[in-house]
Amino acid sequence: MRKAKLYKLFTISALTAMLAIGLISGIAPQGTLKKLSLKLHTRALVDGQSANSHGTVYYNVQDGRLVTKLDSPFDQLVVSSALGEHTTYEFETNQVMMSQGANLSSKNSFLYTFLSGQLSDMGLRGLGYKMVESKIEDNLLVTEWVAPDDRVSIAQNVKIVSENSLPIFIGFYDQDMNIQQKTYYTNYHPISYMQIPLTITEIQFISEVDSIITQRKYSDLALNSEVDEKWLNFNIPTDAKNIKMTK
Repeated sequence: MRKAKLYKLFTISALTAMLAIGLISGIAPQGTLKKLSLKLHTRALVDGQSANSHGTVYYNVQDGRLVTKLDSPFDQLVVSSALGEHTTYEFETNQVMMSQGANLSSKNSFLYTFLSGQLSDMGLRGLGYKMVESKIEDNLLVTEWVAPDDRVSIAQNVKIVSENSLPIFIGFYDQDMNIQQKTYYTNYHPISYMQIPLTITEIQFISEVDSIITQRKYSDLALNSEVDEKWLNFNIPTDAKNIKMTK
């Protein structure tokens, strides 16, 4: 795979840094936390080649505005709202790409999931998944979930492994229990009244022999008045060229 194609992954990485696999729920975060920011370093490995991106993630807890400002390899701003409005703005070309959908809502972000306390089901109940098994293995809580029959789901079966009430692994499987994606949560850090993982590693299996490994590391947590609101409140220029998003 050419390096340029690898870097193209980071347009997607900016989105997946914000949005989890699609675990939606209606529970709103509570407490005194109003906004936060985190530095972000993403590394993707495909076909033995790797590429890196750097930026900052901003989150307004009150209105659900989620912003990722990428500094490299692109100068780019990615914004998602609680209503599913998704915008990508490229500074160099002054181009903006807009789309909308429930799967693009900021309520799908790992920040929303953890800050709203959905640690036991990671939002699966909100998607209609049902827990079919709960057991203890090697002092870890393992729960297994099955997708509803009346809708198309990202995975037929999901397994969550938790340690000390904190999820450390989620596995997504097809109906034959073939693994589609593994996600690992590590390096937990207290934030407000909750804890969030500062390292998230995803392994997406695209074939029996190929996979995409993406690791996102977060650091430099800032809360409330410590947050620089420049990018959180950034307005896209009115003369930006609106272009269609391509696959």
